[in-house]
Amino acid sequence: MRRMVDLDLTRSNSPFFYLSWLAVHPIDEKSPLYGRDLDSLREAEVKIAASFVGLDESLGQTIHARRLYSVADFRWGARFVDVIEKRGNTSVLDNSRLDETTPAEPPGFTPEEVNSKQ
Repeated sequence: MRRMVDLDLTRSNSPFFYLSWLAVHPIDEKSPLYGRDLDSLREAEVKIAASFVGLDESLGQTIHARRLYSVADFRWGARFVDVIEKRGNTSVLDNSRLDETTPAEPPGFTPEEVNSKQ
């Protein structure tokens, strides 16, 4: 049975999207993902649909972006790298790194527990 559940974000909109914005869903007691491990998500065939709408100021057009993520796309114990660099007085967005991740320990997990979940 398919069931859609909205995930709360730490910031659900960005009034000024100049460089970059990372959508973050806190996995706490209110999250439908709370207490789940990779195996239980795989067994339940969990998928996350991300849908964003924005305005392209140069064209004055509404832009839509959608992506469906399956459990195979999840990176347990990882976070995205910082794609914004400071160069003197200028901030530069490096689009070539948008998909790059780096290891990160989730709160309350040891490195051994993170590695055992992959």
